[in-house]
Amino acid sequence: MRNNYSLKRSFSLLVVKVVISTVLSIAMVLIGWFLWLSIFPRNYYDKIYAPNFLNNVKKEIPNLLSTRTSMLQEKDSKFQYLILIDGRKVVKSSDFPKSKIRLTKISSETNSFVENHKVYVFEKLDQNPSVKVMMIYPAFSTGNPFVDYLNILFQYFIVASPFIFFIVFLSFFTSKLYKNIRWKFRIIESHLANIEAGDLSQPLPTFLDNEFGELSRQVNQMRIELKNLLDDSQQKAVVQKHLFSSIAHDVRTPLTVINAETEMLELLSENTEIKRTCAVITSEVSKVDQLLTELLKMARLNMDSYTLNCKKVDINDFLHEVFAEFSGLFESKK
Repeated sequence: MRNNYSLKRSFSLLVVKVVISTVLSIAMVLIGWFLWLSIFPRNYYDKIYAPNFLNNVKKEIPNLLSTRTSMLQEKDSKFQYLILIDGRKVVKSSDFPKSKIRLTKISSETNSFVENHKVYVFEKLDQNPSVKVMMIYPAFSTGNPFVDYLNILFQYFIVASPFIFFIVFLSFFTSKLYKNIRWKFRIIESHLANIEAGDLSQPLPTFLDNEFGELSRQVNQMRIELKNLLDDSQQKAVVQKHLFSSIAHDVRTPLTVINAETEMLELLSENTEIKRTCAVITSEVSKVDQLLTELLKMARLNMDSYTLNCKKVDINDFLHEVFAEFSGLFESKK
């Protein structure tokens, strides 16, 4: 049964893995952020500090109305306040901004707004309508400067987390896929190196991927065909060697007989011309025997290793031998 694995499918799965991993990581970061906010809520000034300050103001109203010294204390420099009685300033914090603020205008109702990461609150006391309190304090604060600093870092991280997680997971899964593909290529390269060295016994492993599986099948088919060709060539070489050996043996037997009879004829004859002819026959038989020996050497060249040895020859002797070989033919043909 064919498998469904392919490089195209692997790259598609890579995209899916990157997207799912990124989404899950962002979700975990958001869950961690919500848990962090449940431990360190960022409404400290809204829920704790400002209500306590208003309670203290209510307690100090008699002193404020009688223009006596107020006992209000500035416990937090980030919390600024201004107390108005009948529209005139009575008490304010030391760092209260001098620039024009919208809430300093006469307002008959309580209101607030957030601007530049600060909360501006204009509070009208129900028990004493003539007394109005303006408060300015940090928005989204836990009251702890270190925790607030961490919150800012976490917020920046949450904003950048989709890009960070996407790049991290893309690099991770791409690197993993590359290592897998590179590992398969190394196996193929090692196997091809063995084939190049003449080792045709080991087959290439089968891979699950369609592309690498097809490549493995083709390489193994090539290996089998090469092995068959090599085996046939070796068998033919062995047969050829035995054939040449048989031919040489069959030819050398009559050559030996001819050589022996020629030598005998040369010994028994007193005729100079007959002796010369017998010598030529003996020389030619020796050359045929030498040619058979060289033929056997050539038949073994495919299986053995040989070194070519060169030697000097005398051209005059060679020419005399040629003239002697053909002198009888010259005379018979005139």
